[in-house]
Amino acid sequence: MHTRSQEAVLEKIFRRTTHGIRFGLDRIAQAAAEVGNPHHAFKSFHIAGTNGKGSVCAYLDSVLRMQGCTTGMFTSPHIVRFEERFLVNGKCVHGDEWLEVFRDIEFLVDKYELSFFEIATLIAFELFRRRGVKRAVIETGMGGRLDATNIVTPEVAVVTAVGKDHTEYLGSDMVTIAKEKLGIVKAGIPLVISGQNSREVIEAAQAVCRENNVSCTIADNTEIVAVDEGEKGVSFVYRGVNIQTPLKGACQVYNALCAIKAMEVSGLYEETSIRQGIASTLLPGRFQQIRIRGKDIVFDVAHNPQAAEQLCQQIVHRFPEVPVCIVAGILRGKDVSGILRHYCSCAALLVLTRPDTSRAAEPSLLADLLPEDTAVDRIIKNTVKEAVDYACENFNGCICITGSFYTVGEAMTVLGIEPYA
Repeated sequence: MHTRSQEAVLEKIFRRTTHGIRFGLDRIAQAAAEVGNPHHAFKSFHIAGTNGKGSVCAYLDSVLRMQGCTTGMFTSPHIVRFEERFLVNGKCVHGDEWLEVFRDIEFLVDKYELSFFEIATLIAFELFRRRGVKRAVIETGMGGRLDATNIVTPEVAVVTAVGKDHTEYLGSDMVTIAKEKLGIVKAGIPLVISGQNSREVIEAAQAVCRENNVSCTIADNTEIVAVDEGEKGVSFVYRGVNIQTPLKGACQVYNALCAIKAMEVSGLYEETSIRQGIASTLLPGRFQQIRIRGKDIVFDVAHNPQAAEQLCQQIVHRFPEVPVCIVAGILRGKDVSGILRHYCSCAALLVLTRPDTSRAAEPSLLADLLPEDTAVDRIIKNTVKEAVDYACENFNGCICITGSFYTVGEAMTVLGIEPYA
């Protein structure tokens, strides 16, 4: 648990979310300059995209550590604890560490009216400088072009699968959304982009790279053979090298390949560290299976239709003869209908709930947005704890907890699970 002083600071930081999303790099750039531009103290990889960002970050961090590099990884959101956002050498920083950094930069928070995400970004950069990080893996919060993390000048920019999410901020069509994410491409910074993307998104990426006179490397599966989805993850062969990832789902082939290509483009590719690093990658909340309370429980933070579709494909693949209960809490502003449609394709029971955030959609709204022709049983529980307890006590089969980071985080807390234990 967080200490009382940490809780008080977190309350202050989280109050900054009430200002809403505030794009633009001026505030964060000025604040960073006042503390000596900590993001200049280390080299970095910068990752944007809709789905797969977290996986690519985790792969890169793990591979770099296998090379003996002191790494920092900044991702968002967290699942249970705020400090999950800041990993140094694969471990969460101690709560007192980020607290000390915050107290040193607190004057800038008020001076520049920094948003929640800008505060977290500045904490990450300063933490990494103080810990002597040599290479950092930086995940964008939303979009890319105007995201606070975009003050970094990375060795390589990576864009994963682009989908329709955050449309109220990033645009309503795929090319417009992609261009926002491609805003992390800068002069002299090569791009790696996932081959999962549509032709129009790939063409937009190639155009941006031409404008910046940099290379555009497409991580597609033409160099991949012998893909096998086993009980322990996915294996494949890349250029004669056997790669095994513990992360589950066919999409992980593309995500791992993005990381491999980024290492190649940066000049850091080394066969043994690639193989061992990818094999030892840890990423909580991505089709994470845990046996608890006598049940097989899957945690997955999927929160858009693309990710929900991949989740349901995995459920059918891994539990073909087992009834499935999906416990779901989804945030307002998401494509709720699109997400629920996929749930209905694989679930025998839906337990609809709401995580403890003002952004959560009411469970009754979720029920109203279910496809009219679905025969899937559904029940409403007003809290995640009630939903998890009900599923564990009343359902015989696989239980999948999903819909948002908030829902998964609350469920893990209810069940006593530490993501990075």
